[in-house]
Amino acid sequence: MSGSAYAGSSLYCQWISSSGTVLLSGDYRTFSYNPAVKLIDCTGYEDRFQYFLPGIRGGDISYSGVLPAGGPAGGTSNWGALAEGISGTLIVAPEGTGTGKPKKIIPSISSGVTWNSPYNNTVEYSISFSQIGERIDEVY
Repeated sequence: MSGSAYAGSSLYCQWISSSGTVLLSGDYRTFSYNPAVKLIDCTGYEDRFQYFLPGIRGGDISYSGVLPAGGPAGGTSNWGALAEGISGTLIVAPEGTGTGKPKKIIPSISSGVTWNSPYNNTVEYSISFSQIGERIDEVY
Protein backbone atom coordinates (compact mmCIF):
# COMPACT_ATOMS: atom_id res chain seq x y z
CA MET A 1 0.00 0.00 0.00
CA SER A 2 3.04 2.26 0.12
CA GLY A 3 2.75 5.22 -2.24
CA SER A 4 -1.00 4.85 -2.72
CA ALA A 5 -2.04 7.37 -0.06
CA TYR A 6 -1.68 11.14 0.08
CA ALA A 7 -1.83 13.69 2.87
CA GLY A 8 -4.70 16.11 3.27
CA SER A 9 -2.17 18.92 3.12
CA SER A 10 -1.97 18.29 -0.65
CA LEU A 11 -5.45 19.77 -1.14
CA TYR A 12 -5.81 22.63 -3.60
CA CYS A 13 -9.16 24.47 -3.46
CA GLN A 14 -10.10 27.66 -5.27
CA TRP A 15 -13.43 29.57 -5.35
CA ILE A 16 -14.05 31.59 -8.50
CA SER A 17 -17.01 33.98 -8.71
CA SER A 18 -17.88 37.29 -10.34
CA SER A 19 -17.13 38.85 -6.92
CA GLY A 20 -13.56 37.59 -6.84
CA THR A 21 -11.28 34.57 -6.71
CA VAL A 22 -10.28 33.07 -3.36
CA LEU A 23 -7.64 30.43 -2.69
CA LEU A 24 -9.04 28.32 0.16
CA SER A 25 -6.34 25.70 0.50
CA GLY A 26 -3.90 27.79 2.54
CA ASP A 27 -4.38 27.37 6.28
CA TYR A 28 -7.38 25.08 6.25
CA ARG A 29 -8.52 22.58 8.87
CA THR A 30 -11.12 20.43 7.10
CA PHE A 31 -12.65 20.06 3.66
CA SER A 32 -15.40 17.66 2.66
CA TYR A 33 -17.40 17.02 -0.46
CA ASN A 34 -20.49 14.86 -0.19
CA PRO A 35 -22.04 14.07 -3.57
CA ALA A 36 -25.66 12.97 -3.47
CA VAL A 37 -28.42 11.72 -5.70
CA LYS A 38 -32.17 12.02 -5.19
CA LEU A 39 -33.82 8.64 -5.45
CA ILE A 40 -37.08 8.15 -7.36
CA ASP A 41 -39.30 5.55 -5.74
CA CYS A 42 -40.63 3.22 -8.42
CA THR A 43 -41.97 0.57 -6.05
CA GLY A 44 -45.17 -1.13 -7.21
CA TYR A 45 -48.08 -2.13 -5.01
CA GLU A 46 -47.26 -5.85 -5.19
CA ASP A 47 -43.47 -5.42 -4.70
CA ARG A 48 -41.97 -6.93 -1.55
CA PHE A 49 -39.02 -4.50 -1.57
CA GLN A 50 -38.58 -0.88 -2.46
CA TYR A 51 -37.12 -0.09 -5.88
CA PHE A 52 -35.45 3.17 -6.83
CA LEU A 53 -34.06 4.90 -9.88
CA PRO A 54 -31.36 7.55 -9.68
CA GLY A 55 -32.69 11.06 -10.11
CA ILE A 56 -31.20 14.53 -9.81
CA ARG A 57 -27.60 14.73 -8.60
CA GLY A 58 -26.05 17.36 -6.38
CA GLY A 59 -23.75 17.69 -3.42
CA ASP A 60 -22.73 19.58 -0.33
CA ILE A 61 -19.27 21.00 0.28
CA SER A 62 -17.91 22.25 3.59
CA TYR A 63 -14.66 23.98 4.45
CA SER A 64 -13.10 25.25 7.66
CA GLY A 65 -9.84 27.06 8.28
CA VAL A 66 -7.91 29.44 10.46
CA LEU A 67 -9.23 33.00 10.04
CA PRO A 68 -6.24 35.17 9.09
CA ALA A 69 -6.01 38.92 9.64
CA GLY A 70 -8.02 40.70 6.97
CA GLY A 71 -10.69 38.04 6.57
CA PRO A 72 -11.17 34.68 4.89
CA ALA A 73 -8.11 33.44 3.01
CA GLY A 74 -6.28 36.61 4.06
CA GLY A 75 -8.12 39.29 2.09
CA THR A 76 -10.84 41.76 3.06
CA SER A 77 -12.39 41.49 -0.43
CA ASN A 78 -12.84 37.76 0.13
CA TRP A 79 -15.74 38.38 2.54
CA GLY A 80 -17.81 39.56 -0.43
CA ALA A 81 -16.65 36.81 -2.77
CA LEU A 82 -17.74 34.21 -0.21
CA ALA A 83 -20.99 35.91 0.89
CA GLU A 84 -24.20 33.92 1.10
CA GLY A 85 -25.98 33.55 -2.22
CA ILE A 86 -22.90 34.13 -4.38
CA SER A 87 -22.68 31.64 -7.25
CA GLY A 88 -19.37 30.47 -8.56
CA THR A 89 -17.15 27.51 -9.25
CA LEU A 90 -15.04 25.46 -6.89
CA ILE A 91 -11.87 23.96 -8.30
CA VAL A 92 -10.83 21.09 -6.05
CA ALA A 93 -7.70 18.95 -6.41
CA PRO A 94 -7.39 16.56 -3.44
CA GLU A 95 -3.87 15.47 -4.42
CA GLY A 96 -2.56 18.87 -5.49
CA THR A 97 -2.03 20.34 -8.95
CA GLY A 98 0.73 18.10 -10.30
CA THR A 99 0.47 16.66 -13.79
CA GLY A 100 -2.02 13.81 -13.94
CA LYS A 101 -3.59 14.59 -10.55
CA PRO A 102 -7.42 14.56 -10.32
CA LYS A 103 -9.30 17.85 -10.50
CA LYS A 104 -12.99 18.47 -9.80
CA ILE A 105 -14.85 21.49 -11.12
CA ILE A 106 -18.03 22.03 -9.09
CA PRO A 107 -20.55 24.82 -9.86
CA SER A 108 -21.86 25.96 -6.46
CA ILE A 109 -23.61 28.59 -4.35
CA SER A 110 -21.99 29.84 -1.16
CA SER A 111 -24.00 29.72 2.06
CA GLY A 112 -21.74 32.42 3.48
CA VAL A 113 -18.95 32.61 6.03
CA THR A 114 -19.42 31.71 9.68
CA TRP A 115 -16.74 32.03 12.32
CA ASN A 116 -16.04 31.06 15.87
CA SER A 117 -14.04 33.37 18.16
CA PRO A 118 -13.10 31.41 21.26
CA TYR A 119 -11.55 33.40 24.07
CA ASN A 120 -7.73 33.19 24.00
CA ASN A 121 -7.62 30.66 21.16
CA THR A 122 -7.42 30.36 17.38
CA VAL A 123 -10.30 31.91 15.42
CA GLU A 124 -11.68 29.57 12.78
CA TYR A 125 -14.13 30.18 9.97
CA SER A 126 -16.22 27.87 7.85
CA ILE A 127 -18.08 28.00 4.57
CA SER A 128 -20.71 25.71 3.12
CA PHE A 129 -21.48 25.38 -0.56
CA SER A 130 -24.31 23.65 -2.42
CA GLN A 131 -23.60 22.09 -5.79
CA ILE A 132 -25.83 23.64 -8.47
CA GLY A 133 -24.67 21.97 -11.67
CA GLU A 134 -22.83 19.05 -13.14
CA ARG A 135 -19.47 18.25 -11.57
CA ILE A 136 -16.68 17.86 -14.12
CA ASP A 137 -13.93 15.38 -13.29
CA GLU A 138 -10.64 16.12 -15.05
CA VAL A 139 -6.90 15.83 -14.47
CA TYR A 140 -4.15 18.44 -14.50
